[in-house]
Amino acid sequence: MNLHENTDFGRKVFFLNTTYDFQQTVVPALFNKEYEVYTINDYRRAKAVLKNFPDSICFIDVDDGLTPNGWFNFMDSFENDEMLSTIFLGIISSSLGYAQKMHFLMQSVVPAGFIGLNQPHDDLIEQIRSILDLNGAKGRRRFVRADCIDDARIGIFFDFGEKRFTARVKDISSAGLSCIVSLKYQQFFKINMLIREFSLIIDNETYKCSAAVLKAFASSNDKLTVVIVFTQAISFNVRKSIREYLQSFLQGRITKMAHDTVPDPKDYTLSNNGTYVLDEPEEAEEVSEDYLAAYNAKAGGKAETEKAAEAEKPAADSDSDTDTPTAN
Repeated sequence: MNLHENTDFGRKVFFLNTTYDFQQTVVPALFNKEYEVYTINDYRRAKAVLKNFPDSICFIDVDDGLTPNGWFNFMDSFENDEMLSTIFLGIISSSLGYAQKMHFLMQSVVPAGFIGLNQPHDDLIEQIRSILDLNGAKGRRRFVRADCIDDARIGIFFDFGEKRFTARVKDISSAGLSCIVSLKYQQFFKINMLIREFSLIIDNETYKCSAAVLKAFASSNDKLTVVIVFTQAISFNVRKSIREYLQSFLQGRITKMAHDTVPDPKDYTLSNNGTYVLDEPEEAEEVSEDYLAAYNAKAGGKAETEKAAEAEKPAADSDSDTDTPTAN
């Protein structure tokens, strides 16, 4: 069964076994470009997490944790699991030599291609973005959004002269949010109304914001759901803080999910098929950049074919725009 069907909201992107430096530089840079990016540190817990996201993309750093043979067997095991076989795997490395690169590229299924880490930071980001875009990482959406109705770290304070009240944030992105207020305040939230100033509270820090009301509707007998879109006047620091909150909140969910799983007991150093990555010769030929570019482009062809097939299907009904906060 091909589970790569619902690409309207994009694909989650996982980086497995990456270095601390990678997590502190590359991952935030991608998140700031509105890619939904996560990290998993322990390969023994990765499969249990990834089974929840069969449409995802997962890049594996094969430089540490297991031997190249072990990583090859680990990746090969995805093909034999119905819930994992639909995940787009990719490889990242700074130390693989020619024979090892060729073995991974030719003998394993890596539709997300190979990324060499020995390149300038900006070039690395652009290469990863190109692969993510080829594989439909964003889908139709433009912004990463988090459902955070039960998170006490975030809230809103509205001040309409004599009327001052708080609201619970239902979901948020760097473009806007939806919140829950008492129905008795509905007169302050007319469609297209400009809210010139309100306070967004994140981790006990207060940020002054302005926004326009996109939607407002009764969600229960005494509650009103309000969807607002930030104005262009919102500062860079506010958007930066929102993205930092989003990344922390979303990553926290994945970290907890991984922590709560039972570690995979399988020994991946044992080969399933007797095929091993050759030891590197003393003078190994390097894989050319042209070859890797051609390989990654070919790997992306599968995703392009899927997107073309999706375009021929009737569009799925939706009650909300994928670029705006949810109103459901």
